Order: sequence, then structure tokens, then C-alpha cells
Amino acid sequence: MTNFLRRRIEIANIEAISMSSKGHKFVIHVPSEYDYMFSQAKLSKLIIKTIAMAKIVLVQSEKTFRIFTHDLEELKPYVRTKDDMNYQRQPNKLRNCKPDVILFVEIS
Repeated sequence: MTNFLRRRIEIANIEAISMSSKGHKFVIHVPSEYDYMFSQAKLSKLIIKTIAMAKIVLVQSEKTFRIFTHDLEELKPYVRTKDDMNYQRQPNKLRNCKPDVILFVEIS
């Protein structure tokens, strides 16, 4: 099995992460692009924590990071697709959601 890079995400462009409470899927929300959906059984929580901490530490102007947990196995209703971008649709259903976890780190 060969691993390769499909897309590159600037940490500063990540807005939030949604994760499923019933499976191993998670979505990285990037408002300036379409979202990234992943399924990683063994590493999903580690990946999410690493992204959240990198965002807070590397982008020092932001001191919080939002993580949403959805009670669904499939997260497609919360994903902004390439077609949404092409047709300038913005189905941002996260606006009505309250984050389950907001990481807060004081950087001195």
C-alpha cells in the first residue's frame, strides 16, 4: 500500500473539526476551500488532537479551537463539497451546532 499526499492544508485555514460519535469518520472544515472527510479507525482521535494543538500553537492569534461531535455515523450533512464551492453554495450547518469541545490554551 502506497501513501501519497492528495491535498495540502494550511493549519491557519482550518476553522473546526467535526467527528462522529458512532464511527471513525471526521471532517476538517476549511472555509476558504471545500472540507476534508477522513475515516481512520485507529488514529482519528490522535489526528484530531494534533491538528487542534497545532492550530492553537502555530496560529498564536487564535487561542481556541472548536471540535464538534455529531451523533451520526455518516457526516455528509456537515461537509462542504467541491460542488458546493463551484456553485457558490455554503451549506454551513455548523452555525446551528454548539461545539462539544473547545480547546483553550494560554500562550505566553
